[in-house]
Order: sequence, then C-alpha cells, then structure tokens
Amino acid sequence: MKTGMIAALLALLATLTGCAASGQQPQGHFYSATELSSVNLSRGQQVAVLLGRNAAATLDYLQRHRDQATRNTPRTTPVATLGATQAYSWLAQSLSQAFAEVTFYDDLDTLLADRPDVIVLLDAQSQLANASNEAIQSRVVARFFDNQLTYIGRAEGNARKDVAGADLLQQLDEEQAVQADALRQFDKSLKNLLRG
Repeated sequence: MKTGMIAALLALLATLTGCAASGQQPQGHFYSATELSSVNLSRGQQVAVLLGRNAAATLDYLQRHRDQATRNTPRTTPVATLGATQAYSWLAQSLSQAFAEVTFYDDLDTLLADRPDVIVLLDAQSQLANASNEAIQSRVVARFFDNQLTYIGRAEGNARKDVAGADLLQQLDEEQAVQADALRQFDKSLKNLLRG
C-alpha cells in the first residue's frame, strides 16, 4: 500500500514539474500527457481537488498587495475585492456545479485514501500592476486526472490588460475585471471539457 502511495505521489510530482509534458519520451514510469485516460468526465463523479504549487504563493502575493494598498491609500479608497480567496471560492462553485461531489484536500495521501473518481490539480497565478510592470494578468488552470493519475484534460482561463497611465482607482477596477474575466473563461473551458 505504501509503495502505491509513493508511486502516485511521484506520478503527480512528475506531472507538476513537467516530466509528463506533451511531446516528451517516457522517463521511468512516467509517460507524456499524450497518454490520455479513458475516463470521461461526467456530472455524477466524485472529484477531489488539490491546490497546485502556485496556489499558496498566489494567495500570499495577493494578500500582500491588498495589505500594501490598504496601508498606502486613504480609508475612503476601495481595495480590489476580488481577492484570491474569492477567486478560489468561484472555482469551487464552478466545480460543484459541474460534478456531484467536490472535496478539497490539503495533502495527496488523504486524497488518494478517499479514492475519488477524478483528481483535479487546481492552480491560479496573478500578476498585478507595479512600477516595473504596467499590466495585470490572471491565469486559472485545472488539470484533471483519473484515480490512477493518468491525465484526462484541462480547463483554463487567461486574461491580461495593460493599465499604463491608469490611476490607482482605475487599476483596482481593472484588477477585478481581469480576474473575473479569467474566471469566466475558466467556466467556459470547463463546460467544453465536460462536453468532450
């Protein structure tokens, strides 16, 4: 049993670090993402969600940005309200509407012990405007795997907006709009993935 858990962890780690990227030759037990699972996604499945490696960094990054904006602006100035927590709540709701049961996990061992039908590796990245970069970017990706950690497919949303010359209030509005646009694109991509 322990060997199976270690193998599953190594397979997921290989996927995260790119060993299973499309076009690569098999390395050890890992095969490219062109080796697709025969599992089809459907609304009746139990889905387990694990936050990807960028999730914690994104949450910290957005919180630092919000804290700094709060310190450096008058109390009457709003701070972008579509923060990382709200973005992950949106994603959780999207997945809950698409599948019968969605459970979030903190670690792979607990996730694998529950034997879900589908495993989702959920990741989000945001880049906000600053002195050296005048663009706002947001990206959301959900990679779907069967219970043997074989790749099924992905849903994603990307959005970007140049905010050069915008004042602080305009930038805050644009941050919300870009994040919301990426999330709406994710919803569309998820629906397309479910259709097959």
